[in-house]
Amino acid sequence: MSDNENDQPKREFVPYDADEAIEILNAVFPRSTVELVQQSTGVPIRTVTRWLKGESRMPPNLVGKFRKQSELRDEFREELRALYDDMRADGLSRQVARSVLLELAYSDYFSEIDEI
Repeated sequence: MSDNENDQPKREFVPYDADEAIEILNAVFPRSTVELVQQSTGVPIRTVTRWLKGESRMPPNLVGKFRKQSELRDEFREELRALYDDMRADGLSRQVARSVLLELAYSDYFSEIDEI
């Protein structure tokens, strides 16, 4: 063993929890999970399907990235809900709010898929 190998910190073993990985993916994309995970990662649909069935392991770094996306998603949803509540108190109707959300969802702001 060389001196360089002794100098490098050992990686801590983290056991894989398939149920947790699946839960995280479903939390990030509750609808069209397979398709959106595939588009976000670029991995084949078959691989994503195997991850979601617990038949293969998702790379740990990807689990971490999706965990972060889940946290950000929750924060984003709560901020939108708070804004919606404030606007409703000012008189915004549900149908107008829904129309704005749909308009934004189908606008150029969200037309691209980011790689995760």
